[in-house]
Amino acid sequence: MGVDYRFYVEVKAGGKWFNISPMIRNVDGKVRTVPLLTGRSMLYDFVNDLEEFASQRGVPEDASEDIKGVFHQPLDEEMSGFGHRTFRQYYQSLVFVVKYVPAIRSRVVKDRPCKFRGYVSKRQIAGFEVNEFDEITSWLTPQEYNALPPNKQKYYAWFEWNEPDSEYGHLYDLYQKIENQLVWFVRHGIPYGSEIDSETISFSDVRVIVQQE
Repeated sequence: MGVDYRFYVEVKAGGKWFNISPMIRNVDGKVRTVPLLTGRSMLYDFVNDLEEFASQRGVPEDASEDIKGVFHQPLDEEMSGFGHRTFRQYYQSLVFVVKYVPAIRSRVVKDRPCKFRGYVSKRQIAGFEVNEFDEITSWLTPQEYNALPPNKQKYYAWFEWNEPDSEYGHLYDLYQKIENQLVWFVRHGIPYGSEIDSETISFSDVRVIVQQE
């Protein structure tokens, strides 16, 4: 069995944390919070890298009710079969929190979703796209491509890609999702006349809660 990685996101507005992870209404009519990003082995290196930016561990005491709801409550209840260990102690080793700007936003290049790009042989592109292999081993820079005679250029095409386990690819994916969620919250989550001023909300008010279980 592998480890499941789940990413939840909150924003602080008016001195209080609000969940901006997706909310899904199931077939029974109940609404629940779901991870903004989830995965298993492919996210292993990415999560390890992100953990270096952890600002705190465990379920935050000031988390929104939506986020608290995805974890066992009450946190101080003892776990059966684990002596006197509580769920709060259990989550200390499985949950960490990072600040969005230093851990994610500042580490991506805007408008560059792919780490790799260049002129790649059309055969190699085709094989990569149908998963015959998960790595492109050689490509040409624009300068190298332009130096080729026209009869050889025809075998190449411009291509941009991330390898399946690319940490940058996961980082950019998470970045895009969070940017969208924050825009929707600011536009639709703050009613007209609210004491919360949407103009005061910034990217530095966002945090990501990562669960490994």
